[in-house]
Amino acid sequence: MRNKEDLLMRDLYASSPAYVNATGGLNADQPSEITRSAVNNVERILLGANARTFLSSLEATDQFGTAGVRDAFIALASTDITPDLQNVDGVQLKINYPGNQDNLKPEEYCSIGRFRFFTTSEGIVEQNASLNGNDIYKVPMFGLESVAKIEQNTYSANVGYRPAWVVSRVAQNAELYAKFAIARAITNQNWLSGLNCTQRL
Repeated sequence: MRNKEDLLMRDLYASSPAYVNATGGLNADQPSEITRSAVNNVERILLGANARTFLSSLEATDQFGTAGVRDAFIALASTDITPDLQNVDGVQLKINYPGNQDNLKPEEYCSIGRFRFFTTSEGIVEQNASLNGNDIYKVPMFGLESVAKIEQNTYSANVGYRPAWVVSRVAQNAELYAKFAIARAITNQNWLSGLNCTQRL
Protein backbone atom coordinates (compact mmCIF):
# COMPACT_ATOMS: atom_id res chain seq x y z
CA MET A 1 0.00 0.00 0.00
CA ARG A 2 2.69 2.49 1.00
CA ASN A 3 4.70 1.66 -2.13
CA LYS A 4 1.65 2.40 -4.28
CA GLU A 5 1.24 5.78 -2.60
CA ASP A 6 4.91 6.51 -3.29
CA LEU A 7 4.44 5.69 -6.98
CA LEU A 8 1.42 7.98 -7.17
CA MET A 9 3.50 10.74 -5.61
CA ARG A 10 6.30 10.08 -8.11
CA ASP A 11 3.83 10.42 -10.98
CA LEU A 12 2.52 13.67 -9.53
CA TYR A 13 6.05 15.10 -9.48
CA ALA A 14 6.58 13.86 -13.02
CA SER A 15 3.55 15.86 -14.19
CA SER A 16 5.14 19.18 -13.23
CA PRO A 17 6.27 21.38 -16.13
CA ALA A 18 8.86 23.16 -13.98
CA TYR A 19 11.92 20.98 -14.71
CA VAL A 20 14.99 22.58 -16.25
CA ASN A 21 17.74 20.82 -18.16
CA ALA A 22 21.08 20.23 -16.47
CA THR A 23 23.92 21.91 -18.34
CA GLY A 24 27.67 22.23 -18.01
CA GLY A 25 28.41 18.52 -17.84
CA LEU A 26 31.05 16.53 -19.66
CA ASN A 27 28.94 13.93 -21.47
CA ALA A 28 28.12 16.16 -24.50
CA ASP A 29 24.41 15.39 -24.19
CA GLN A 30 21.36 17.60 -23.78
CA PRO A 31 20.55 17.58 -20.92
CA SER A 32 23.94 16.83 -19.42
CA GLU A 33 24.75 14.89 -16.27
CA ILE A 34 23.95 16.65 -12.99
CA THR A 35 26.31 19.52 -12.17
CA ARG A 36 26.75 21.99 -9.31
CA SER A 37 25.79 24.93 -11.55
CA ALA A 38 22.51 23.15 -12.46
CA VAL A 39 21.74 22.49 -8.78
CA ASN A 40 22.50 26.13 -7.96
CA ASN A 41 20.14 27.24 -10.73
CA VAL A 42 17.22 25.33 -9.18
CA GLU A 43 18.15 26.72 -5.75
CA ARG A 44 17.94 30.23 -7.20
CA ILE A 45 14.50 29.43 -8.69
CA LEU A 46 13.09 28.14 -5.39
CA LEU A 47 14.59 30.95 -3.29
CA GLY A 48 13.26 33.50 -5.78
CA ALA A 49 9.77 32.03 -5.29
CA ASN A 50 10.12 32.26 -1.49
CA ALA A 51 9.99 28.49 -1.03
CA ARG A 52 10.73 27.33 2.51
CA THR A 53 13.25 24.65 3.33
CA PHE A 54 12.14 21.24 4.61
CA LEU A 55 15.01 20.13 6.77
CA SER A 56 16.80 22.00 9.53
CA SER A 57 20.54 22.51 9.53
CA LEU A 58 22.98 20.08 11.12
CA GLU A 59 25.56 21.96 13.15
CA ALA A 60 29.22 21.22 12.56
CA THR A 61 30.96 19.09 15.16
CA ASP A 62 34.56 18.40 16.08
CA GLN A 63 34.79 15.19 14.04
CA PHE A 64 37.34 14.44 11.38
CA GLY A 65 36.03 14.60 7.80
CA THR A 66 32.64 16.09 8.66
CA ALA A 67 31.08 19.47 7.99
CA GLY A 68 27.85 21.26 8.85
CA VAL A 69 24.79 20.88 6.62
CA ARG A 70 22.57 23.86 5.82
CA ASP A 71 18.80 23.90 6.19
CA ALA A 72 17.72 22.26 2.97
CA PHE A 73 15.18 21.65 0.25
CA ILE A 74 14.55 18.05 -0.81
CA ALA A 75 15.63 16.40 -4.05
CA LEU A 76 14.54 12.91 -5.16
CA ALA A 77 16.90 11.07 -7.49
CA SER A 78 17.11 7.70 -9.18
CA THR A 79 19.71 5.29 -7.81
CA ASP A 80 21.05 5.10 -11.38
CA ILE A 81 22.66 8.53 -11.06
CA THR A 82 24.34 8.04 -7.68
CA PRO A 83 27.82 7.79 -9.28
CA ASP A 84 27.18 11.20 -10.87
CA LEU A 85 26.02 12.67 -7.56
CA GLN A 86 29.35 11.67 -6.03
CA ASN A 87 31.18 13.63 -8.74
CA VAL A 88 29.33 16.92 -8.26
CA ASP A 89 31.53 19.73 -6.96
CA GLY A 90 30.96 20.26 -3.23
CA VAL A 91 28.96 17.09 -2.61
CA GLN A 92 28.82 15.91 0.99
CA LEU A 93 27.94 12.23 1.37
CA LYS A 94 25.67 11.30 4.26
CA ILE A 95 28.48 9.50 6.06
CA ASN A 96 30.22 12.88 6.43
CA TYR A 97 27.27 14.64 8.06
CA PRO A 98 28.14 15.83 11.56
CA GLY A 99 26.90 14.40 14.84
CA ASN A 100 24.52 11.54 15.51
CA GLN A 101 23.00 10.06 12.34
CA ASP A 102 20.25 8.07 14.07
CA ASN A 103 17.52 10.40 12.79
CA LEU A 104 18.59 10.28 9.14
CA LYS A 105 16.53 8.26 6.69
CA PRO A 106 18.23 5.27 4.99
CA GLU A 107 17.27 6.70 1.58
CA GLU A 108 19.21 9.93 2.10
CA TYR A 109 22.35 9.88 -0.02
CA CYS A 110 24.08 13.26 0.07
CA SER A 111 23.87 17.01 0.33
CA ILE A 112 24.69 19.38 -2.53
CA GLY A 113 24.38 23.09 -1.85
CA ARG A 114 20.93 23.77 -0.40
CA PHE A 115 19.53 20.31 -1.30
CA ARG A 116 19.56 16.98 0.46
CA PHE A 117 19.21 14.14 -2.02
CA PHE A 118 17.14 11.01 -1.39
CA THR A 119 17.47 8.11 -3.82
CA THR A 120 15.08 5.42 -5.00
CA SER A 121 15.13 2.66 -7.61
CA GLU A 122 11.64 3.88 -8.61
CA GLY A 123 12.88 7.28 -9.81
CA ILE A 124 11.36 9.06 -12.80
CA VAL A 125 13.03 7.95 -16.06
CA GLU A 126 12.18 8.93 -19.64
CA GLN A 127 13.61 6.24 -21.89
CA ASN A 128 15.87 7.30 -24.80
CA ALA A 129 14.67 10.92 -24.59
CA SER A 130 17.90 12.94 -24.59
CA LEU A 131 19.46 14.59 -27.64
CA ASN A 132 21.82 11.61 -28.01
CA GLY A 133 19.11 9.02 -27.30
CA ASN A 134 20.05 8.34 -23.67
CA ASP A 135 17.66 8.02 -20.75
CA ILE A 136 16.64 11.25 -18.99
CA TYR A 137 16.37 11.14 -15.21
CA LYS A 138 13.96 13.65 -13.71
CA VAL A 139 15.03 14.88 -10.26
CA PRO A 140 12.18 16.65 -8.42
CA MET A 141 13.49 19.41 -6.14
CA PHE A 142 11.00 21.17 -3.90
CA GLY A 143 10.28 23.24 -0.84
CA LEU A 144 7.93 22.88 2.09
CA GLU A 145 4.18 22.87 1.34
CA SER A 146 4.71 22.55 -2.41
CA VAL A 147 2.52 19.43 -2.41
CA ALA A 148 -0.27 18.16 -0.20
CA LYS A 149 -2.12 14.96 0.61
CA ILE A 150 -5.89 15.36 0.70
CA GLU A 151 -7.80 12.70 2.64
CA GLN A 152 -11.50 12.03 2.81
CA ASN A 153 -12.93 12.20 6.32
CA THR A 154 -13.56 8.92 8.18
CA TYR A 155 -12.13 6.79 5.34
CA SER A 156 -8.88 4.90 5.12
CA ALA A 157 -7.24 2.72 2.48
CA ASN A 158 -8.77 -0.70 1.84
CA VAL A 159 -7.34 -3.82 0.25
CA GLY A 160 -9.79 -6.18 -1.45
CA TYR A 161 -9.85 -9.53 -3.22
CA ARG A 162 -12.16 -10.73 -5.99
CA PRO A 163 -12.15 -14.47 -6.66
CA ALA A 164 -11.47 -15.90 -10.11
CA TRP A 165 -15.11 -16.93 -10.74
CA VAL A 166 -16.15 -13.24 -10.37
CA VAL A 167 -13.36 -11.69 -12.45
CA SER A 168 -13.09 -14.09 -15.37
CA ARG A 169 -15.63 -16.07 -17.41
CA VAL A 170 -13.27 -19.03 -17.39
CA ALA A 171 -12.36 -18.54 -13.72
CA GLN A 172 -8.61 -18.29 -14.30
CA ASN A 173 -7.70 -14.82 -13.02
CA ALA A 174 -8.33 -13.55 -9.51
CA GLU A 175 -7.96 -9.89 -8.64
CA LEU A 176 -6.34 -8.02 -5.76
CA TYR A 177 -7.11 -4.32 -5.51
CA ALA A 178 -6.56 -1.32 -3.28
CA LYS A 179 -8.84 1.67 -2.78
CA PHE A 180 -7.54 5.01 -1.54
CA ALA A 181 -9.59 7.93 -0.35
CA ILE A 182 -6.53 10.10 -0.87
CA ALA A 183 -5.60 12.63 -3.52
CA ARG A 184 -2.22 14.25 -4.04
CA ALA A 185 -2.01 17.82 -5.24
CA ILE A 186 0.62 20.38 -6.16
CA THR A 187 -0.30 23.35 -3.97
CA ASN A 188 2.21 25.83 -5.34
CA GLN A 189 3.95 25.18 -8.64
CA ASN A 190 6.49 27.91 -7.85
CA TRP A 191 7.86 25.86 -4.94
CA LEU A 192 8.46 22.79 -7.12
CA SER A 193 11.17 22.58 -9.74
CA GLY A 194 13.82 20.03 -10.64
CA LEU A 195 16.41 18.85 -13.09
CA ASN A 196 16.33 16.76 -16.20
CA CYS A 197 19.70 15.03 -16.42
CA THR A 198 21.45 12.11 -18.07
CA GLN A 199 24.20 9.82 -16.87
CA ARG A 200 27.86 10.65 -17.27
CA LEU A 201 28.86 7.72 -19.40
